[in-house]
Amino acid sequence: MFGQKFRARSPKNVLMELEWLQNEYGAEGIAFQDDTFTFDRKRVVEICNGMIERKMKLHWGCGTRADVVNKETLEIMAKAHCDETMFGVESGCVSMRAILKKGVSNEQIENAIKWAKEAGMFVTVSVIIGYPGETRDTLKETLDFAAKLKPDDVWLCHATPYPGTHLREIVVKKGWAMSMDWKTYNTMRPIFEDPNLPAKDIAKMRRHFYNKFYSPAYILRQANKGYLKGNLYGKIMTRTAINYNLWRVMSAFRR
Repeated sequence: MFGQKFRARSPKNVLMELEWLQNEYGAEGIAFQDDTFTFDRKRVVEICNGMIERKMKLHWGCGTRADVVNKETLEIMAKAHCDETMFGVESGCVSMRAILKKGVSNEQIENAIKWAKEAGMFVTVSVIIGYPGETRDTLKETLDFAAKLKPDDVWLCHATPYPGTHLREIVVKKGWAMSMDWKTYNTMRPIFEDPNLPAKDIAKMRRHFYNKFYSPAYILRQANKGYLKGNLYGKIMTRTAINYNLWRVMSAFRR
């Protein structure tokens, strides 16, 4: 979807824009939208060192993969005020990860998350659910793995067949029913119907995961991280979890 070539702005160019955002607009936080921020670790270290040398107070987050980070890189990112890192785990099932062509191991994922937590970061993991080949067993394995990692947040993203992607070719070739309502193409809703794993079953397992994940203990942990330790993402997720549980209670009364 993002192509095969990597083209990056220079650290100097990035730092100039960060200073401009901070000085001109009073920005307090930013998010790097690189698909894999630490793909070029040397570049990341230069950016982080530049932020530290310039005494920038910008808090920031980014997304990356577990196989392109190490302990030292995560530590310098945290020193440069990286509050949140999202790791694309994709699946907790080795066979599904192979189908998705993601060459990262469970050990690499576990180590990366451990290092990020030790550096004091808010850790998010992102997984793809319902990709062709998925079964109830592989989905359960993924959900169990995500829970085992004990991240600060989990994105359970429905496999979404955007035009021009290999996934769309698969769905079309198999003749599966597929939504053409582009407003629903946000990874939060099932777009196609796999007869081997109905969308309603995926939605049920996804809902059950979040019901357990956003627990009272989770709210207390995030409140501590956000309001006592000053992590912006901890504050956001405290409110998110409270609102999720309020929604569950209100939904129960409406039945």
